[in-house]
Amino acid sequence: MIPGVNAELAYVFRHALLRDAAYQLQLPGDRARLHGMAFAAMEGCCGGRAPEWPLIKNDNRRFKPHGTDPIAAELAEQARLSLGIGGGATHALRGAHLLYLCRAAECAERRFNNALAETLWRQLAGTVEGVNRSEALRRAAQAVLASGHASRAEPLLTEALELARLARHRRAEGAILGNLAKMQMEVGNEALAEAACNAALEVLRDVGPPASLANTLQTMGFLLRFKGQVDEAEHCLLRALELMRRAGERGNEGLLLGVLGIHCQETGRAEEAGRWYERALEVHRAEGNLWGEGIEIGNLATLHHEAGRHDSALKVYREALLIHERVGNRRHVGIVLGNLADLHAKCGRAGEAEASFERATAIHRELGNRRSEGIVIGNMACYLRDAGQTERASDGFRQAIDIHRGVGNKRFEGIHMCDYALLLLALGDTASARAQWLRGALIVRSLGDSRSIEDSTARMQDACARLGLQSFDERPAGPA
Repeated sequence: MIPGVNAELAYVFRHALLRDAAYQLQLPGDRARLHGMAFAAMEGCCGGRAPEWPLIKNDNRRFKPHGTDPIAAELAEQARLSLGIGGGATHALRGAHLLYLCRAAECAERRFNNALAETLWRQLAGTVEGVNRSEALRRAAQAVLASGHASRAEPLLTEALELARLARHRRAEGAILGNLAKMQMEVGNEALAEAACNAALEVLRDVGPPASLANTLQTMGFLLRFKGQVDEAEHCLLRALELMRRAGERGNEGLLLGVLGIHCQETGRAEEAGRWYERALEVHRAEGNLWGEGIEIGNLATLHHEAGRHDSALKVYREALLIHERVGNRRHVGIVLGNLADLHAKCGRAGEAEASFERATAIHRELGNRRSEGIVIGNMACYLRDAGQTERASDGFRQAIDIHRGVGNKRFEGIHMCDYALLLLALGDTASARAQWLRGALIVRSLGDSRSIEDSTARMQDACARLGLQSFDERPAGPA
């Protein structure tokens, strides 16, 4: 017995090994017929042929679960291995192979198994041509994006776009451009993201479908918010929500509700943000969307955190972290760890704070998530400043501000400039501190983030008062 392997698992392994050996002992034609018999028996035991689920859909049909779904990948493989039967059966088996491979990929995606979904969509792309290959590649890219490895999606989307344009399939082209916009946004290339987003919107406003248009409007909402165009961003997000509801896409509707919550939270409307998060959580739970549920629980934790309810925040962050780890949402594992680190720092848990900051930074670097990496580095610099580690803090602030500028994260550029100003003030460089704080405060005010500017102002005024200095937001006294 292999150490750590129970008897049942050992039996299953031996059974599979002997079964494959038995297949290999047959002549190719007989082997194909045996696979065909296995395929027919398995399919029959699970309710017969599953409903068709074409790659390219010209309507708003929804995925209907079927008894074959748990073994769809196995059915696809049995159908593929049966193709040597020959005659009229070959065409039917080829169709069954594509059907079950497509359904297996959909099911993997719905179970948040992004690695398996990517593999299956890639397999499907290798068996089809033209616009169908384009769509399979796009879906593989979506699985990569969901896993947090945004930069790995680019070659898939580039090929998909080329195939869609060759086929002159405008709907496919628009959807791919929307995915490209999201990918570029997640790696911090905001100019490229905006260009792709505008190109996608031009196509999708003409040919639809509503769900693709809504997803792209959501990306544009993010980009507008990053630029400080708060009202335009909110208009985009509300329009996206309207379209998503029209399309009947409840899962994506839940995610959009959460995005609206983030928008309200970052513009100083905490109560309204909480209502959006609760509605989003309700939708995700009704849909069985554990991925989305984890995101909204993490968002709710930030409200507890900001309101000073530290015990509640710790409990809710940990709940979110467990879900993210369970579904493999590495991007949000990193985000929650960064938030937890900030909470530990506020509560005086220095060891836990530094460890969580380091883990969060490592995850964001692994995924190429520069935006979140910059936030964590800047927040860690605040912790180091307060711990008296001024040299490390200074390096951290400069690095974070450079990243924020590189990815266009104006909100945290302003917040961390104000935080850096307090370090400069403590080091005795009052003139630089004043200039840094005023520039940072101007950015934060322009974004409508009233909570952050109030917090930064209060801390600056307290620091100035302790040093007997005039507050930076007051005009210097001069001659009458």
